[in-house]
Amino acid sequence: MSFKQKVVSKVTHIVSRLIGGLSQEEGGGAQGEPFPGMPELARRAAAEGSVLLMNDGVLPLADGSRVALFGRVQHDWFYVGYGSGGDVKTPYLVSPVEGLEKAGVALDATLLSRYRELVVKYPAENGFWGHWPFSHPEFVLSQEEIDAAAARADVAVFIIGRSAGEDRDNRLAEGSYFLAPEEKKMLDRVCSAFGRVVVIMNIGGNMDFGWVEDYPLSALLVAWQGGMESGNALADVLTGKREPAGRLTDTVARKYSDYLSAPNFGGKKFNVYAEDIYVGYRYFNTFAEEKVLFPFGFGLGYTTFSLEPSEIASKGETVSVKVNVKNTGERTGSEAVQLYIGFPKYEGGAPRLTLAAFDK
Repeated sequence: MSFKQKVVSKVTHIVSRLIGGLSQEEGGGAQGEPFPGMPELARRAAAEGSVLLMNDGVLPLADGSRVALFGRVQHDWFYVGYGSGGDVKTPYLVSPVEGLEKAGVALDATLLSRYRELVVKYPAENGFWGHWPFSHPEFVLSQEEIDAAAARADVAVFIIGRSAGEDRDNRLAEGSYFLAPEEKKMLDRVCSAFGRVVVIMNIGGNMDFGWVEDYPLSALLVAWQGGMESGNALADVLTGKREPAGRLTDTVARKYSDYLSAPNFGGKKFNVYAEDIYVGYRYFNTFAEEKVLFPFGFGLGYTTFSLEPSEIASKGETVSVKVNVKNTGERTGSEAVQLYIGFPKYEGGAPRLTLAAFDK
């Protein structure tokens, strides 16, 4: 066996242990059980990696809240992306419904029963390799059903899902990058019936968020695709057991055409990088701040912080910055401190701000 083969074999063995569990001989319990400590870590990572984009105070849910859960993705949840990254065999999967029920959230029983009937009658088509769906067709409930749920519940939670994977990240179409007509119809009806509406985005990458300006949402949470423990992680965030500590790694523009790369992106053989050094947030911060809906690095928590530099020192080519971070709210939490460099204008051009360092 060559050195390369030995390395590949060793890495494969380690990964299989982490994903599939240890054998009894290796000290991990029965075959198929998760690696010790992995479920807890996966649950925490999924929870703290979620990004809260809007919140009027409805989250975390108040004790005793009666919740009306909408969206077929509560059952047909996207746990991971498709393709090689998603071709794993997990010991178990925790759905949003299971996670919320275990957390003691009072979910409306009539709605739960309705969605269980619908997913059995109209099962999701998961496709096959390279031909996976971008999303699953949303069920459109009648206004009467939704109004009745509003009379029984305090808060509506509507889950919207998108797949991700090889050659399946997004396309500029309804039901993929854009909301489907059925999703918009459900948003119209739910928002007209409920005074407080929380939208959960179960997605694997950026998509159109321009629609949020058309609806009176109380909260918007990007839960991503958090793996086998993501149902528990979502419950942890909604109930306040953990805070959503994630920050956006992309700029969310108001519309797709606002991205500088839009006219040149999407070629199968090649793409022209006409944006040069002004990639992503560097373009928006420099030339088009008005086109930004949610900026790069943005994310809310369940408390507030004040940040103040306390010391700036330089030694050679190294610059050190110390920052005082103070929790000014009433809950525990964490903050992502982001340090940006601003360049003076010069003939060659430069982004107005460039991320230099960050820490949690």
